[in-house]
Amino acid sequence: MFLQSIILAVGAALAVEQLITPGVMIAASILTGRALAPVDQTLAQWKGVITARQAYQRLKALLNAIPKEKDKTDLPAPQGKLSVEKVFVTPPGGSKPALKGVSFTLEPGQGLGVIGTSASGKSTLARLLIGA
Repeated sequence: MFLQSIILAVGAALAVEQLITPGVMIAASILTGRALAPVDQTLAQWKGVITARQAYQRLKALLNAIPKEKDKTDLPAPQGKLSVEKVFVTPPGGSKPALKGVSFTLEPGQGLGVIGTSASGKSTLARLLIGA
């Protein structure tokens, strides 16, 4: 804005002395505005660049503050066998077990179908198996 104001002031002074026409003054102002638009946009976005750089530095410091993971215990390779023995499950707040003495074993590749009426414990068994 300051540079455009100077150009308009110089153009007005030259137009008053009749060295240029008012049209040349306006054209010079428009051309200067277009030529300086990238600089103006860069200056307008500079605060965002600084803010992004500061955010990156804060994030980097936070991630560096996280302690390294400790060595974990090596577990044996899973065998794919599922064994359930004499399972009893009582829902929270209930007094009567939903499952009583359920037992089965599945070898790798085997499947099991659970059939029953509504509220017979099928979903409870599934939740038990996944640890919910």
